[in-house]
Amino acid sequence: MNLLEKKNFVEKLNQEIKATSILLVAHYAGLTVAQMTTLRNSAKKSEVQIKVAKNSLVKLAVSGTDYESITNDLSGPTVLIFANDIVSAAKIMVDFAKENKELVIKAGSYDKSQIGKEEIVSISKMPSLDEIRAKLISLIQTPATRLACVLQAPASQCARVIEAYSKK
Repeated sequence: MNLLEKKNFVEKLNQEIKATSILLVAHYAGLTVAQMTTLRNSAKKSEVQIKVAKNSLVKLAVSGTDYESITNDLSGPTVLIFANDIVSAAKIMVDFAKENKELVIKAGSYDKSQIGKEEIVSISKMPSLDEIRAKLISLIQTPATRLACVLQAPASQCARVIEAYSKK
């Protein structure tokens, strides 16, 4: 990359990072291209972004943002995972790290504070935003379904009585 390309990359990465809710850092030394492709595909399905960049460029991109606290963890081959859905980003990283020991979770930053591996693992165990929405919809629909069954029951009982009398 020449200087202009690096500058454009840093600006673009800075804008993407500012628009996210969480930024996670992991080391990926030893991962194959196929494994990285699998990680990228699973992240893409969940609207999670993954970037691999030089640490010096990432340090420039996070300077002046809420995620500046991660600069201490930027060493070696680093992959950045960021998203607006906090749980999805953590789940993707933790699930992939369970299957692939080469991906080592380092740290992250959320809500202007640094979080460690333990916090990332605990966040990944929470239900995602889509799961919470599904549960909420089912809770809202359940009383309406029960009400429809209760209102329908007297009419069906009446129809059975009339049918029984007609057969006599």
